[in-house]
Amino acid sequence: MKIIEILSLESIAIGLKADNKDNLIELMVDLAEKSGKIPNKAAVLKSVREREKIMSTGIGKNVGLPHAKNNSIESPVGALALLNPPIDFDSLDGQPVQICFMLLGKDNNVGVHLRLLSKISRYLNNDEFRERLLKAEKPSDVLAMLNEIEE
Repeated sequence: MKIIEILSLESIAIGLKADNKDNLIELMVDLAEKSGKIPNKAAVLKSVREREKIMSTGIGKNVGLPHAKNNSIESPVGALALLNPPIDFDSLDGQPVQICFMLLGKDNNVGVHLRLLSKISRYLNNDEFRERLLKAEKPSDVLAMLNEIEE
């Protein structure tokens, strides 16, 4: 499965402002909900918060990768935000998060979830890709970059 299959123009925000980590997680679930694949937003938000309690998904290099699995999700869905200004996310490297990618999947589809998580992590770990992503001016730019990298 490709990343562009789980993102839409409506689930991408550029210049997103968040007050704090919890507020960002709420805003990301709101973006993901625009996919129409999340019938129970409260359950999904709870799953993401519970996952975040286990260990921060601030993976370093100014990237947050919150993720969760919940059976109320119809199929894998993502949301991506470029934050302005960056916020504290309890990241492993202590740096604030400027790029946040949320991945949500079904409990019973662990294989697909892990493959998508791995792919997203690999892309966002690439310095050149991150720099290009931060220069995106509109959601369609982001989708074009993802489409290009997945070719």
